[in-house]
Amino acid sequence: MSPDRFSRQLLLGFEAVRATAEDALKRAGPTEPALLGLSLDDLVRLARDSSIPVSDQGALWAAFLRFYRRGRADSLGPVLLEMLAPALVSLSKRFSTVDPVASSLDVKRQLVLEIKRRVRRWLAREVARRAESLEALSGDDRDESKALVDESRAHQAEAVWELAELRNSPACRNDLKLLWRLQVRGETLADVAREIGCTPKALDCRRRRARARLRRQIAA
Repeated sequence: MSPDRFSRQLLLGFEAVRATAEDALKRAGPTEPALLGLSLDDLVRLARDSSIPVSDQGALWAAFLRFYRRGRADSLGPVLLEMLAPALVSLSKRFSTVDPVASSLDVKRQLVLEIKRRVRRWLAREVARRAESLEALSGDDRDESKALVDESRAHQAEAVWELAELRNSPACRNDLKLLWRLQVRGETLADVAREIGCTPKALDCRRRRARARLRRQIAA
């Protein structure tokens, strides 16, 4: 695709959402003072203006990105692309046209796998961070925190990722809650069993059945 055609497509997308995005931008003022009183054209112009001090331009970008994350991607996404259009067009000039070597379905599958891989790494780091926080405990909680750290590290990669994939699924809430307490929060079988009135052995059986059900849900 030529740079001119690419630029034109970005502009057409921007114009298609202009009315909706303009209304949304008017409501951003109370929460984002840097956007107060700006029109969409002002926003795009200021975002591209290299003569504006970096600190001022950075504040504008930060405000819009916060607003974008809280809003609707379908109406604000084209605005973001139009703000970035000069940089995107410049970058596109570095690419050369080649014959396609993968179908659109292959590309979509690869994209999903890459997203899962990145999220898996983030989740593992997040659990590791929480485990380090537990290690920082002192005094009477030291022994208990060490046990929680050991169990958390042992299960973090598998358990957290499985639960994350079920985040928007219709899986049984009780199963999900049980696994969250035992394998993410690090509560012991004895403590949870005592709270709900069963033996640790019975609770362990229940945990295995819950994991089997949730795995079937993932595979469905």
